Amino acid sequence: MHGYDPTVASRPDMRFNFHRLGLSNKEGTLPRVGEVATLSQITCMRANGHEGRRLTLLKCDIEGSEWDASLADIDM
Repeated sequence: MHGYDPTVASRPDMRFNFHRLGLSNKEGTLPRVGEVATLSQITCMRANGHEGRRLTLLKCDIEGSEWDASLADIDM
């Protein structure tokens, strides 16, 4: 399991792979937030060590930007 949040630091009691990175509809740095990336960059299976596997669950809570960030990677 991987967790992403650019606004908090990793703690030793976290029982998952933590990344200090946020989800957005574009890559870069947002003021008062931090580093952000697109869904396709974050869910890169190779980068997370899951090449050849399938993403089965994605949970997002990004303060009202869930749809903008999710739809940015869908070719409509």
